[in-house]
Amino acid sequence: MVRMPDYTYSILKKGGVAFILIVDQNLGGLSVTNGIEEVVDEISMKEKIKDLNKFVVLYKDSEGIWDGWSNENQEFFGFDIDCRGDEEVAMGMYLLSRQLEAVTR
Repeated sequence: MVRMPDYTYSILKKGGVAFILIVDQNLGGLSVTNGIEEVVDEISMKEKIKDLNKFVVLYKDSEGIWDGWSNENQEFFGFDIDCRGDEEVAMGMYLLSRQLEAVTR
């Protein structure tokens, strides 16, 4: 039987956006990538979050790369370049990618 992912998380706000930031601890259980739905559900229950769509979910995978999860679309999203670093880097990269997306439309 595969163990649930081992992870830490924080909920932060930057640039008017609420983030759930998840870090895979890579301790031998299922990866956060492979268990993202369960991880997000567990966090939303712990934090009593009623509408996950009001949050941007970013997670740092077992290789140290930040990616995202769209709860609304039930799909992963990434960045144009590997995003490594701490939570501030991940949030900044997300906000920058949104700005670039708005400019190129």
